[in-house]
Amino acid sequence: KGTWAEAKAEAKKTGKLIFVDAYAAWCGPCKWMAANSFTDKNVGAYFNEKFINVKMDMEKGEGPSLSSTFGIRVYPTLLFINGDGKIIQKTEGALDANGLLDLGKKVK
Repeated sequence: KGTWAEAKAEAKKTGKLIFVDAYAAWCGPCKWMAANSFTDKNVGAYFNEKFINVKMDMEKGEGPSLSSTFGIRVYPTLLFINGDGKIIQKTEGALDANGLLDLGKKVK
């Protein structure tokens, strides 16, 4: 919860990367990840410890602007962004819990 500016400020303050789940409400693979990957206890524990986690509908609120800024063309798109707003890692498409955990460990 909160604004994109708040997430970036927190990233700068803590030195953590921001993990963004860029999704659309109508996206089937996004819903699948929300129900399966993001609810995995190992994913939750690792991501909550290592990253500032943001789930953002790319078609509402700040989403369209960020979608344009980060060149999002596919849902879901998983982004790891530093406090300066620079993309460190961009992955397109759904991942299962193990794939998501592996991705997070490669980035951090």
